[in-house]
Amino acid sequence: MPNGLRERLGINKPFIIEGEKIAPTIHLWLHWFRSQRASQLVENYNYATEDLIDWFSWEHYKTALTYAKRGWRGLASKMVALAAYV
Repeated sequence: MPNGLRERLGINKPFIIEGEKIAPTIHLWLHWFRSQRASQLVENYNYATEDLIDWFSWEHYKTALTYAKRGWRGLASKMVALAAYV
């Protein structure tokens, strides 16, 4: 992550847990934010893979599959919905 962005986000400081310095800086990866947003769009707004491709201007279907994860709650909710039809 560029230092200028780290400064603006206020994360250009040591990573400390319970008073112990774990790392010289907080580590954040931009793809993590992208993945979280994609997963939220799938989970909360029922975005389909094609919708994600449009939203993020991705060129490949596989990219959308990589970033959009439903997690166990999302998968469990699909099982409940399927059980209603049986």
